[in-house]
Amino acid sequence: TTAWQYNIGEQASPAINGQLNSVVCPAANDCWAVGNAVGANASIARWRGSGAWQRYTLAPAVNANLNTVRCASTINCWAVGNVVGGSEFIIRWDGQTWTRVGAAGGAVGDRNLLSVYVIGPVSDRAPAIRREVFP
Repeated sequence: TTAWQYNIGEQASPAINGQLNSVVCPAANDCWAVGNAVGANASIARWRGSGAWQRYTLAPAVNANLNTVRCASTINCWAVGNVVGGSEFIIRWDGQTWTRVGAAGGAVGDRNLLSVYVIGPVSDRAPAIRREVFP
């Protein structure tokens, strides 16, 4: 199709009922969307090429807004968001689960992270590159 379409059958289940801030599709049948917290947990949804978006939750729950999601492959995605507990909020998808990175306290304390880019080969073993930019 050449136009945006609304399809009730593809709505997230359970419903997100909140603002989504970023979407990325590392493959034609694999998309992720992230957004503001709903129900005391970050909003994360995945679409697998057909049917409804599936909502994912973090365990333990993290009441934080996610601003951006990017992927190097379907098993190597990163999302960043607003400060949680005095530390930056970074999570990583490894093909099985979303895991918080640096939850014990990171190097960018009390800063909201607005964007992330994944650089490197399409591999789950790609070296992590982190660049911090301060005003």
